[in-house]
Amino acid sequence: MNERKARRPKRRSSNGFVDILNGFLTLLVLGLLLAGGVLLYGASQFYGDGPLQEETTFRVRSGSGLASTAQRLEEQGVISNRFIFRAGGRALERQGNIKAGDFRIPAGASMAEILKELTEGNPIRYAVTIPEGWTTGTPFSASMATAIWLAKSKPCPPKARSSPAAMTICPAIPASRCSTRCRRP
Repeated sequence: MNERKARRPKRRSSNGFVDILNGFLTLLVLGLLLAGGVLLYGASQFYGDGPLQEETTFRVRSGSGLASTAQRLEEQGVISNRFIFRAGGRALERQGNIKAGDFRIPAGASMAEILKELTEGNPIRYAVTIPEGWTTGTPFSASMATAIWLAKSKPCPPKARSSPAAMTICPAIPASRCSTRCRRP
């Protein structure tokens, strides 16, 4: 009989408070590990190569924020996850700095590179050469049907002064910031 008692390990007495504290600490450690894993996954997606197979041009409309831009980027297949893009933008404090205009996005660009281009890069500007002798209204009336012009603002009047040799067009940028000669989108 003494052998039986000697072989059995002694069971320690349990204290309810210690058991609850032990369970709480275990949950805390598991939660921290899970949060670290989520952050690691998000960072690898944000800084890793993107899904874009070839260079593309992406247009950001005037007044667009980080949420609407992220949604359009995901819909067009430029980024893989809009929620990670938005979280990265908030973490880098760039959610209010999105510029309007057309931006060139290289193939395989990471979400971080795309965000940097949309916040720090320069939009593409298109140059239009107007033949000598045309008034400013002539090219506007001839080109209103093309995709470059957004007909939200009124074109220059047809009897306007002679035009310069070339003009710069900035789609999706308010006319007041694009050029002082004519009101264009």
